[in-house]
Amino acid sequence: MKYKNVFWGVILVVLGILFILKNLSLIYFTWGDIWSLWPVLLILWGISILPLKSGLKLLLSLVAVVIAVLVIAERNGGWDNRIYWNRDHDEMYSERWEKQQWSDQQVAEPWNADIEKVRLVFEAAAGTFEINGTTDELFEFTHEGNLGPYEMKVSGLESERKIKLELTETNVQVGRVRNYAEMMLNTNPVWYIDIHAGAARIKLDLSPFKVEDLDIEGGASSLDVKLGDLSEDLTVNIDAGVSSLTLRIPESVGCEIETDSFLTSRNFKGFDKVESGRYQTGNFEDSNKRIFINIDTAISSIKIIRE
Repeated sequence: MKYKNVFWGVILVVLGILFILKNLSLIYFTWGDIWSLWPVLLILWGISILPLKSGLKLLLSLVAVVIAVLVIAERNGGWDNRIYWNRDHDEMYSERWEKQQWSDQQVAEPWNADIEKVRLVFEAAAGTFEINGTTDELFEFTHEGNLGPYEMKVSGLESERKIKLELTETNVQVGRVRNYAEMMLNTNPVWYIDIHAGAARIKLDLSPFKVEDLDIEGGASSLDVKLGDLSEDLTVNIDAGVSSLTLRIPESVGCEIETDSFLTSRNFKGFDKVESGRYQTGNFEDSNKRIFINIDTAISSIKIIRE
């Protein structure tokens, strides 16, 4: 049996299994959950081009399908626990509510007019994380979920600050995780942002801020980042495993992309290929403001949008 004859059959099998389990009320999922597992397609595609016997390819494909089903089940409450999550973060219903430890947290660091530079280090772990909006404080952080709470440490001189957020060790859940955090920044200082995440959905609107450096390290992540034009030079470093990456950049800013990726789908509309793994916008050399993007991923989808 040729592997190519069963490739799409395997896809239909996994979808059919998921819907059967949903109809039997064993798991709950949405189309968003299905879409979040799009890297399985790349895994199956990668298996198809490996120089292996058809039987071994089929076995590896079935293993990938089983893992996908288990991930869907675990993300939605496991086999014996159905949890429905309200994205507005108002309600959580669970048959094992009494066993859940829930953390609801708000912290802030006051603004000081002497502060010129801030380094934000966020140990995100797993969950959904956003930078969305501005504040008159230096920094505001809101968190809720069954993972945490987070501890904020602030250090530095009068003109410079370092804000570090990391999970405490007092409430780490094993199994089902719900973790949502939202951050707001002050628009006055220059920001240097480091985010370390596991299996996470990260959405950052950095367009209102003067950001000079953005570093994101992730495992299996969905990244949506909007950059602005308030800094002369902005360096973005992204190191991820399996990820879906969307970067939104101002059309007026010159941009260069360097990427070292394996099994990656690229959409770099408006960029010219300079050499292998290196791309530039037409206005890069003449622009007074530039963005330098370095991407190192394994199996990913990378989309750059010029707005």
